[in-house]
Amino acid sequence: MWPKHWERWLTTPYRLVRAGAHATSIVWQAARIHTVSHAVLTVIQGALPIVVVVQTKVLVDALIMRAPISVVGVSLASLMGAMLLGAIIPSWTLYFGNEVGRRAGVRAVGSLYDALANIKGISHFEDPHFLDRIRHAQQATATCDRLVMGLLGLVRDAISLVGILWALAVISLPMASSLLVTSVVVLLNQLRLARRRVAVIEHISPIQRREFFFSNLLVSVSAAKEIRLFNLSEFFKRQAIADRNRANAAKKSVERKESLTETFLSGLGILAIALGGIWAVWAVRDGSLSIGEMTAFIAAATGVQTAAGSIMNAVGGLHESLLLFGHFGELVHARSRLTSSHDDALLPQLREGLEVRDVWFKYEEGHPWVLRGVSFFIPRGQAVGIVGLNGAGKSTLIKLLCRFYEPQSGTILWDGIDISKMDVDALRSKISVVFQDHMNYDMSAAVNVALGDIARIGEAELIQRAAHQADIAHYLENLPNGYDTLLSRLFMGGPDENDAAVGVVPSGGQWQRIAISRAFFRGSRDLLLLDEPTSGLDPNGEADIRERLQGMRSRGVTILISHRLNTIRDADRILVVDEGVIAEDGTHDQLMNDAGVYSKLFSLQSDGYEISMGPAPID
Repeated sequence: MWPKHWERWLTTPYRLVRAGAHATSIVWQAARIHTVSHAVLTVIQGALPIVVVVQTKVLVDALIMRAPISVVGVSLASLMGAMLLGAIIPSWTLYFGNEVGRRAGVRAVGSLYDALANIKGISHFEDPHFLDRIRHAQQATATCDRLVMGLLGLVRDAISLVGILWALAVISLPMASSLLVTSVVVLLNQLRLARRRVAVIEHISPIQRREFFFSNLLVSVSAAKEIRLFNLSEFFKRQAIADRNRANAAKKSVERKESLTETFLSGLGILAIALGGIWAVWAVRDGSLSIGEMTAFIAAATGVQTAAGSIMNAVGGLHESLLLFGHFGELVHARSRLTSSHDDALLPQLREGLEVRDVWFKYEEGHPWVLRGVSFFIPRGQAVGIVGLNGAGKSTLIKLLCRFYEPQSGTILWDGIDISKMDVDALRSKISVVFQDHMNYDMSAAVNVALGDIARIGEAELIQRAAHQADIAHYLENLPNGYDTLLSRLFMGGPDENDAAVGVVPSGGQWQRIAISRAFFRGSRDLLLLDEPTSGLDPNGEADIRERLQGMRSRGVTILISHRLNTIRDADRILVVDEGVIAEDGTHDQLMNDAGVYSKLFSLQSDGYEISMGPAPID
């Protein structure tokens, strides 16, 4: 087995090469012509310092030796031409580089979003290490062009360095060798500093994520009420500032070491040039070096220092960026934890029913079992209510039926077919859901409804019909811009972007009806999952929505979860989940007669209603 430090040295170059190849592929596919143009200009730019050094020597020697004016003129013209190109090329290199960056950034972001969309489950997004990787990958999408431009810049500086060192070697091989050794020492130290910077970035990533959490709370609309009522601003501010200081301390430590190291390395480079200059002056005095050669040597030595410094900074930056870009590559090539088969992408309509057979599930190893051998069968056309105390496993069942997770053991069968063998997207196309923690999108009212079936987003009549079915149409129609009104105060858009009065924030009950309208817009599906769909509604609204949802139940299987037992008493069957198992199964009347868990819960709620309503009036 390899020692850890050996393994690191063996695997890191491979990771860097792979990351560089991936970045180059993205840039090449996004902007071929601009990349080639940038590369050509970069190579020319790299050769110009060599031309300047050589022509400077020729010009000085020609002047001292009183060469013919034609020789002086050609040398001067060559020198001025090189300097002119050196002044013009950088602006065009920057132009092509910026265009490459814009195009490559779009392609990289698209690849990242595709990769995230291909992760069919949600367990990844509950993993803090994965969230850190996403953040690093998002940073990398803005730098893949810099990687390639940095590589081209490295080629440019390498051409300059090699050419100038060759010119120096012609004058003095020992002095060229000493400058080369100095450059290598600086390079190795820059690589070490780059690894240290990346290590700090990865170390402080969780700290920065926590700081973002606290700082976001301080500006969050949803948290504003409690923060002000409970006077939490100072507490959250201290938490955010403390995390910022911890991150800054880690950065300060590595930056101090960088400054000390780079100060030493810069001094080493200057010392090498100074010694070279002393040698050159001495060589001119004893006649072993011409004035032109001495001028070229000093210019070349300075050029070596400049090119070497540029290379060292580029290598350090590239090394750091490549290490971070590795997170992007790992994320883009990450496989979903859900297996899927595309053989049955066109899933047939549910004909027999849905069966949960001996399903066991827990969220992580070492965590308690949430479901312990759950089994039941729901025939097509039947509506089933699921009740239980908080944490009993009700919402977990919904997540398993949607294949957000896979059970550790047991199966869920769709007409006798294990849904883990089905195409995930095909299965979900047969499902309509109203989640308890439904999303409120900062978009227009029409879009909020149409997101239930994005393929029909432009069908205004269907959007309005779904809003009517959820009894939210009257509210949406009377908004400032009707269905085109933005349901947010966070940002504005379109012709009303400067009119802050146009953005509207619905109440909790109105948002819930909008979420229900998405289910209506989605239409009748084989499996309808309703997880506390009326929790934010008053009793009248609850009864109204319950009746409106009846029309969606006839085709397939309906599963309704609710803490309000009166909401599910009319279900064909009621399943009582208690500590991860099905404790009771039957109709409302059967379960009341059994005097079990359901009966006790229903009686408690009924007593609460009677107490809250007060004693009945006396005639």
